[in-house]
Amino acid sequence: MKAGDLVTISAYGKRLVSLTDQMRSRNHALRHAISPDAPYDVSDDELPPLVGIVTKITEGRHQWSKAQYSVKFAGTGIPGRSRWEKTFTRKDLKIVSKAR
Repeated sequence: MKAGDLVTISAYGKRLVSLTDQMRSRNHALRHAISPDAPYDVSDDELPPLVGIVTKITEGRHQWSKAQYSVKFAGTGIPGRSRWEKTFTRKDLKIVSKAR
């Protein structure tokens, strides 16, 4: 993975508690934006996909993480792996399209 690649959250990332909470808040806000009168009638298929671009790759802070990825998501995204950590690990991300 390199800077410029389009990514989304992987299945592993969706199972993380911190990312699940952030995804739930994002989806809740989007449902209310799409249909303010009946937000719970909006299905997951009607929500825009979460796609972002890798902006920066830094060396991992710990011995078990080799690289940390900064991602800028389109529209309403999530800031990072948790509230205090604004980066992702490789396992958290899935490549949608490689940069040329």
